[in-house]
Amino acid sequence: MSLPTGLSRHLRGLSRLSAVANSATALALAAPDQLLVVGIAAASSPATVRECPLPPDSAIGALAFDAVLPGLLFAATREGSVHAFNTRGRVADSSAAPRPRKAGCAYL
Repeated sequence: MSLPTGLSRHLRGLSRLSAVANSATALALAAPDQLLVVGIAAASSPATVRECPLPPDSAIGALAFDAVLPGLLFAATREGSVHAFNTRGRVADSSAAPRPRKAGCAYL
């Protein structure tokens, strides 16, 4: 089995995994400086990869998806703070052309 191009490109950037969590439709992977959410909903469609913006100096030690709202991801740092992310959020496209907002990961 080969990884989708977008996923393998992102995984090369991960140095060491510090936490992993999964829901029915997504897999979250955390490294000291990066947080990725991989959409794995349908076997027939390609996996989607979203990079979540981490606050500065956030060493993620644990991840968990909310049991009721699986689009909500909690990330606990080793310092004891907890951050929440909307993994099904919509973010503006960086291009100047008016386009619909694309799926992204928003820090709450």
